[in-house]
Amino acid sequence: MSTRLRHLGFQVDAGVADGNTLNKKVRNAQLEQYCFIFVVGATEQDSDCVDIRLGTGARQGQRSIAEVIAHFTVLSKTRGTVVDFPINEQQITEMEATQAKVTHQVEEAKTQLGNISDRLSKLEN
Repeated sequence: MSTRLRHLGFQVDAGVADGNTLNKKVRNAQLEQYCFIFVVGATEQDSDCVDIRLGTGARQGQRSIAEVIAHFTVLSKTRGTVVDFPINEQQITEMEATQAKVTHQVEEAKTQLGNISDRLSKLEN
């Protein structure tokens, strides 16, 4: 799974055989301030899923690798700060729509600011 994510351009570290228990590996990842910690055992491998925990310790539950890729893609495109996994595809769509709306509003504000700046320049002359 880490190879697939790396291939898509995401930064991934895998702590496979360091001799620590699972709890110790998770705790070390939290101390190293990883945003996402994926736990992949035999069950997860068989079902092509990962068990997700945030660096804060919050559990996100099991997600398919497809859901992980979709969420990471949204985060990378929007530079999102909300790292919680959406519950479903509808929420991903809503996040993208909100981001598009905000981007549009920012562009409109820049245009208005440019117009105001032009008017001020004309008044000063």
